[in-house]
Amino acid sequence: MPEHTICCPTKVPPTTASSTYSPKGEIKQFHSNHLYYIVGDTFEKAIILTYDIFGFHPCTMEFCDELSKALGYCVLMPDFFEQHPWPLDPWPLEDNSPLMKWLSEHGEFSFLEPFYAEAKMLIHSLGGKVVGGVGLCWGAKPVIQAHEKMYFEHCAIVHPAFLDVTDAGLIHAPICVITTKDDPDLADLKAALDSSGLGSASTWERFEDMHHGFCGARRLPEDENQLRRMKKAVGILTSYFQRLT
Repeated sequence: MPEHTICCPTKVPPTTASSTYSPKGEIKQFHSNHLYYIVGDTFEKAIILTYDIFGFHPCTMEFCDELSKALGYCVLMPDFFEQHPWPLDPWPLEDNSPLMKWLSEHGEFSFLEPFYAEAKMLIHSLGGKVVGGVGLCWGAKPVIQAHEKMYFEHCAIVHPAFLDVTDAGLIHAPICVITTKDDPDLADLKAALDSSGLGSASTWERFEDMHHGFCGARRLPEDENQLRRMKKAVGILTSYFQRLT
């Protein structure tokens, strides 16, 4: 069983080959020096997406584009790592400790919270409302923390890392959880949410045929099956958010 405390529990490397995909959104800079990838025709409802360790990757942008198109919402992805994500190569790592040290310095919620606050304020200034958050991999933890602090009401986590049963205490609404064959099944978290009355209304889906990261930087653009499965995950997220928002 994969461990809760491992980031990126897979040997599948991120995609380094150039992609022919042209992102539908734009990278914009607003009042601060922070950058955001923003896609969508309306700001009435918005989702804040927290990327995986590889930052503004074309495959992750395509995931944002597909989610925005399916939902009809704006999807806003802050550049939490400020143009310095974890490098694409080499992978897998012989020693995971440098990555864990890097995440402890760049992935703590105290460092990330200003991005969530600014994103929410930005959407509000444009006449919209942030209705949910999506976190990939390491981003699952801060998305739940941002949810607990009411930056958004609903949250979804996709091939999550670093979660444990104590995170159930931060969750105050039904959640959407999508895992892969590489990820822990989070049975303890589900049991805790069942006990709190939130489990039955939550969405739990497992992709046993997919690897960790298939909705982010580890999807091969030329692999049609991975694209179909990514779009299947988008459909699950769409049903979850449309049901609750």
